[in-house]
Amino acid sequence: MFGFGNLIRAATAIAFGVLGAWLAGWPGAVAGEIVAAAVAGLLMRYWLVRLAESTTAPSPDALTVDSPRDYGGYWIFVSIILVSAPLYLDRLFVGHVFGAAAAGSYAFVLLFYMINSTIVAIIVQSVGPQLVMMERSGATLLRQVKTASAWSAACIFAGAAQLAAAAFAVFVWPLESLGDKYGVTVGTFVAISFLSFFRVSEFFDWLMISRDREKDMTTASALFFATTVLGAGAVIQFDLSLEQLIWLLALARGIQLAAQLILLFRHRTR
Repeated sequence: MFGFGNLIRAATAIAFGVLGAWLAGWPGAVAGEIVAAAVAGLLMRYWLVRLAESTTAPSPDALTVDSPRDYGGYWIFVSIILVSAPLYLDRLFVGHVFGAAAAGSYAFVLLFYMINSTIVAIIVQSVGPQLVMMERSGATLLRQVKTASAWSAACIFAGAAQLAAAAFAVFVWPLESLGDKYGVTVGTFVAISFLSFFRVSEFFDWLMISRDREKDMTTASALFFATTVLGAGAVIQFDLSLEQLIWLLALARGIQLAAQLILLFRHRTR
């Protein structure tokens, strides 16, 4: 359900963001982002209520889950907060530091971030439970990592293909006027692409959960949060550009992914 929520959030952001930018410029793009968040929230509430009222019996093949003994669910909650907070406060930060026009440009650029995010959100809700089943059936950590890595590579490849098409549209035809209007440069586009590619860390979140490594998952998320805060401080202290800020966000995601892999193999059991 969490992956499906990401999918709805990303799809609505793309639809309302592009429509808003086309109708009213950068204020429309920001307004579209706000409307998308509200619509996604209402849709998810509707589906969750229907799910709660469902009387469908559980599948006989469903996994039997023991009651938590180490507060794993709380660690997952903290991890999600640490990852989500910078990605929801970034627009406010950009608007405060760089100004309203830059905030509109950033909101427009984030539409391309949503391209690969949508792909990952679709795939991870299927592959994640598969990684859990693999662990329950006795699969080795290396096999799980290979599976997660293969799907990550597939998502990056698919995202890169769509981003290439989007780059052609923005820099060549037919949306080159929007690219010029919002000041989208090749460097900014490449930076946002790398930031979107590192969304594949969600596959490894599932892998860590499958092995009851929620604390390590939170540690990796804390590293992302800390790197983001340090990057924001560097932007203010050294008067860095918006493009450099996006690269710092991508670096933070990359550090999170590297930490996940290191922590997974540090306490490897099989």
